[in-house]
Amino acid sequence: MNIWENTVITNKGKDLHAKLYNGNILKLTRVEAGSGKAEVPDLRYQTEVLQMKDELSVQGVDTSGNITSVLVMLDNLKITERYELWQIGFYAEDPDEGEILYCLAQATEAKVIPAKDESKGYTISWKFDFKSGGEEYPEIQMEPAGFVSSETFAKHRDNQGCHVSVEEKGIYNDKYTKKETDQLFQQFLEQIYPVGSIYTSVTNVNPSAFLGGKWERFGNGRTLFGVDENDGYFNSAQKPGGQKNAVVVSHNHGIQGFNCNEGGYHNHSVTNVHFYDKATAKGDNYARWNSSGNKTTTWGSVTYGGKHQHWIPWHQTDAKGESGEGKNLPPYICVYFWRRTA
Repeated sequence: MNIWENTVITNKGKDLHAKLYNGNILKLTRVEAGSGKAEVPDLRYQTEVLQMKDELSVQGVDTSGNITSVLVMLDNLKITERYELWQIGFYAEDPDEGEILYCLAQATEAKVIPAKDESKGYTISWKFDFKSGGEEYPEIQMEPAGFVSSETFAKHRDNQGCHVSVEEKGIYNDKYTKKETDQLFQQFLEQIYPVGSIYTSVTNVNPSAFLGGKWERFGNGRTLFGVDENDGYFNSAQKPGGQKNAVVVSHNHGIQGFNCNEGGYHNHSVTNVHFYDKATAKGDNYARWNSSGNKTTTWGSVTYGGKHQHWIPWHQTDAKGESGEGKNLPPYICVYFWRRTA
């Protein structure tokens, strides 16, 4: 789409033509951009670009037959507030009046030029063709101050970061525009760090500074546990819990003294015990002679005895456990957690 359909040679420009016939040179001096707008029939009467905002740089001039093409570029390096671009004016050198507004182009619709803080490195280019009406039409020449070197132009052409408009994309090897680059990066961000994601770093820098989106600090002074729907302590995301201070205080265990049950009560039986009768001096290993002289087998038993018990005194185990702040902490290292909120 050609937004510069309303392009005219101003009345001052036509007056200059009358002075430059017979092979004289038309010397263009500068190109300006303005945010003002006029009625199309009134354009030829203008002597200045309305509400001038910036000066454009000339990227090149090429002549083929009776057509001279001038490539101009607009950037926002000095623009602190965005504006709507409506007019571009070419100024030329008049031998009698000095510098005049020679040609004026007004857009069919405004082109928004962002401030430098809104879109760093913004540039946009257009090519204007000047067609001569015959052999007597003056040759067009630009002031060299408006040009850039081929080296500078090549650096600009290859710098993807400064290609920010669809018009410019077509000129500079179909590189991505800034808008397209931002859209691609936003898609990447949504895939890698969707809303709700956690970003971990040892540097206290909000990820919005380099990833975009909105982020907030998360989980300060806490560690992270995986959700376990089958455990009431860990069954939902962002559920807090735990205690860094000791919940098991220093303690020991005591055993009260007590008696064992009584035991050991018993006796012994005796059969065929050898007795020796001193009175008769008779005897053997298995019998004794009573007073009448008859041998008698003898059986007997020992009286019950040995009944006793044991006493175990009171005693206690060594003290274990440690109370106090921070006694429940495992080995740790601190990092910054950030959660994406938008």
